[in-house]
Amino acid sequence: MKFLGILMTLLGGQALWAADPSGLIVLDFQSKGILDRAVLRQLWERTYEIASGFPKLDLVSSEEAHKRIFDQNVLVASRCDEACYQRVAQKLSVRELLVPTVEKVGDQLKFTFTRILGSNGQKTQEISIWSDGRIGRALSSGLFRIFSDEGKAKEFTIPPAAWKAAGILGVGLGGVLLLGLEQDRSPAPVQSPPPVPLAL
Repeated sequence: MKFLGILMTLLGGQALWAADPSGLIVLDFQSKGILDRAVLRQLWERTYEIASGFPKLDLVSSEEAHKRIFDQNVLVASRCDEACYQRVAQKLSVRELLVPTVEKVGDQLKFTFTRILGSNGQKTQEISIWSDGRIGRALSSGLFRIFSDEGKAKEFTIPPAAWKAAGILGVGLGGVLLLGLEQDRSPAPVQSPPPVPLAL
C-alpha cells in the first residue's frame, strides 16, 4: 500500500511536469533569396498579428515569443530534422512549432508554413502559397489553411488543464495513501454489549 502511495505521488508529479509545455509558437522566417532581416522581422510580426485573430488557437503571445526566440537567440538550422525540432520545442517550452519560410522566385514570393509537433518533432501539416504582390493576403490565406482542420489527421491530445488536474489528484491521492499508512493501526478493543435480563 505504501508503494502505491509513492507511485501515485510520482505519477502525479510527472503529470504536472507534462503540463508545462503549452501553446504554439511561430519561429523566425527562414528565407531563400531574401537576406534583409528587417523585412523578415516585419513578415514575422504580420504573421503573429494575423494568427492572433484565430480564436481557438493556443498561440504564445508575440511579446513572449520575442523573448523566447530573439532575446535567447534561438536559431533553427536550415536542415533541421525531427530531433532538432524536438530540441527547439523543448528549449522554447511549447507544444507546437510553426516554421514559416519565404522564397523569392522571379517577381513572386512563395510562402511555406510547416506545423510541427514538439513532442516528437514530426510534421503534422505543410502548405505553400504564392503571393501575387499582396503579401498580407497571402499570409492570411496560408495561415487559414494551416490552422484549419481540412485534410489534417485528427490527433488526440490531452489539454494542459487535464494534465494539471490529473497531477494534483495524483499527488493528493499519493499523499493521502502515504499519510494514511503512517497512522496508528493497532486494533481498538472490542466491547461486548451488556447482558440483557431475561423476563420470566
